[in-house]
Amino acid sequence: MKIFSPDDENNKKLVDFLKKLGLNSSEIKIVTSTEIEFKKGENVCKQGSFASYIMILKEGWLKSYIENIHFKNTVFKITKPFSIIGLSCLYGDNHYHFGCQAIMPSKVCLVERAVFDNIIRGNNKFASEIIKMYSNSLQNLYDRLNSISNKQSLSKVCDSLIYLSEKIFESEIISPIITRRDIAELSGLATENIVRILAELKTANAISVDKKEITILDMDMLKRFSCFG
Repeated sequence: MKIFSPDDENNKKLVDFLKKLGLNSSEIKIVTSTEIEFKKGENVCKQGSFASYIMILKEGWLKSYIENIHFKNTVFKITKPFSIIGLSCLYGDNHYHFGCQAIMPSKVCLVERAVFDNIIRGNNKFASEIIKMYSNSLQNLYDRLNSISNKQSLSKVCDSLIYLSEKIFESEIISPIITRRDIAELSGLATENIVRILAELKTANAISVDKKEITILDMDMLKRFSCFG
């Protein structure tokens, strides 16, 4: 565990993010007072465990997933820096209904739920921004649910690639930090199906694949395939 220093150059972007959410200096000091480092593959929170904290991702990348009784994961969100995790547990039943895992070395600020709640109750602008953030998260969840539940394999994979390109990396390049297994869990498919479909998309010149890196060559084509259902 490390103590957050607002004077550290590496923390300035996080401070700016929190200021944009409406937090003042004393509130920022409170929510950044405890920092935890997680190794790649380490659980940040475990599905079914007691929800003690709201988490603010400072560095790294995380994946949030639902685990079924057969220990198969369905990823519903990739989280990049300057995001808040666990809002669904703030006023829920005190347990995490999802798991969260680091897909690369990551740093997270932990905020006790009661402390986070007190700040929300005393800061209207922050409360409004949190509601917006939570609403956007729900919309993403609905989109992932629609894709996994109602579409065929090719469309599911195209949806996942579009999501990663437009919402996560904001680039035509999907970094190797996202593995084939991650794409499979994001699409609700087996990893071997992902390998086959990526090869088909490569043959169609919709994407290129260089070792583990994927580049979107024709976004319009992916979006047409996505609409096939």
